[in-house]
Amino acid sequence: MQLDTYYTKRGLRRFSRLGTWYILALGVIATVAIVGQLLIQFRLKGQLNDSRIVNLAGQQRMLSQKISKNVLLLREGQLASERSAILQELKTSFFLWQISQDGLQHGNDSLKLPGKNSTAITHLFQDLDDDFNGMANSVKRVITILNADTQTAYGVLRPDIEKILAHEQSFLTGMEKIASQYDSEAKARVSSLRTIEYIVLATVLIVIFIEVVLIFRPTTKQVNDAISKLVASEKNARKLTREIGALYASLEKTYEQM
Repeated sequence: MQLDTYYTKRGLRRFSRLGTWYILALGVIATVAIVGQLLIQFRLKGQLNDSRIVNLAGQQRMLSQKISKNVLLLREGQLASERSAILQELKTSFFLWQISQDGLQHGNDSLKLPGKNSTAITHLFQDLDDDFNGMANSVKRVITILNADTQTAYGVLRPDIEKILAHEQSFLTGMEKIASQYDSEAKARVSSLRTIEYIVLATVLIVIFIEVVLIFRPTTKQVNDAISKLVASEKNARKLTREIGALYASLEKTYEQM
């Protein structure tokens, strides 16, 4: 009787340990899945910024060309209304061009730009500073002059217009390099995200495999052993019941004979 109690307690402790390991394994799987999902979502949020930044970098090239087109429309003997229309379009393009360039480098909440550039992109922007500042300063002077008098002689505007055109091509080339670098870095982050997804998947599969080997298989074996013992015990109980029934019948017969 004491031996049966000992084995019963031992079996209960073993099942208790298996339950603990089972819960621990499920906790590890859940933790890996949650952490992986949070990391992936964080990276995906960054991807949204990447697409916006690449588009805005490409837009800078378009805006610089638009500024050049506006100043090229200026000529001698224009009507005041025509000059005013050109000036208004020039102001709009220049304002957007200027805040976008600053936002790409230092961030801008309204444009949803983080302003966190890699070392390579920072150096490219630094190389572009002379051309950007040269264009910006000349555009500012043209706007200031036309604001004061829309009928200013073309000869007064010509030096700044020539400077704008001189810097434009270098600016276009520099912004093309920056846009290309943004795009390359965005693709690298997508590749990194795929790697993270594979690592998370592999980790979950490994944990499941370990759980099967160390928990499910032993549990299945112990359950089968327990069932076998129960079946054997049931057979013994039935045999014992039959023997007791036969004994009672024999005793009853003996009693009747007596």
